[in-house]
Amino acid sequence: QRQMCIRDRGYLGVVFLAKDEWCYRDSTTLLKEYELSQEMHNYYGHLTWQIGSIIIGGSTAGLAIVISNQPRPSGIVSSFAIVVIVMAFAFYLFMRRYREITEVHLARCREIEASLGMKQHTKVKEAELPGPTGWTIVQILCIFLIAFGIVIAICYLPICKFG
Repeated sequence: QRQMCIRDRGYLGVVFLAKDEWCYRDSTTLLKEYELSQEMHNYYGHLTWQIGSIIIGGSTAGLAIVISNQPRPSGIVSSFAIVVIVMAFAFYLFMRRYREITEVHLARCREIEASLGMKQHTKVKEAELPGPTGWTIVQILCIFLIAFGIVIAICYLPICKFG
């Protein structure tokens, strides 16, 4: 069930809102909320790749440095590889949480767009975009880094005599 909310300003016309939603006097409040939701969406998007570049890049570079300075077998390399695995898993958990938060902000942007006749996020959702999503790329990176860490940890265990 929806209630009708007639705005004070004639150019906004009639807008239907859910019963639990406030009937705004004008579009200023909705536009501000839209702006803030958009900013938070962008914030979590940037934060995702900032954290990812530190964890993934730093872990890979650190592991390469440790490997280059330690002969086989080495408990130090295996230990560092386990830390890399834990960091990759932590990154995955952060990104899963940020993805959920971002979806809430995008859903609210779409609601506001519907109320104000805007279409930016609505059109993007309808588009058939090529290639994997950012979330899929994060999952692939995390799986690869975890698998890579496991292989390195096993190969450098003091009980292994490879190569």
